[in-house]
Amino acid sequence: MGAEENKQVVLRYFLESHNAPYNLDVIDELCSAEFSKGQRAWQAIERPAVPDKHFTVIDAVAEGETVVLYFNLKGTHLGDLWTPLGTVPATGKTID
Repeated sequence: MGAEENKQVVLRYFLESHNAPYNLDVIDELCSAEFSKGQRAWQAIERPAVPDKHFTVIDAVAEGETVVLYFNLKGTHLGDLWTPLGTVPATGKTID
C-alpha cells in the first residue's frame, strides 16, 4: 500500500474504534490479533473512565508505512482510570 492508502486505513481504524458508537470489529479487521487484544482491553478501561470521549483528528501525515495522527480528545473524566503509574480516581473534570 502507498502512504495515502495507509493513512486512510489508520484514520478508519482510529475514528471508528475510538469514537461512539465504538466499532471494535474494525480493530480485528485491520490489526493483528495481538494488537487487537490489547486495544480491546484498553477500550474496556478507557470508555468507563471517559464515557463521552470524542477524538477529532486535526492532521494525519503519512510517509511510506508510517502514519502519524495529530488529534484532540474531549470528554469528561467520570470513572476511575487505570494507568501504569496507578489508578486516577474520577475527577468530574472536562478533558480537552
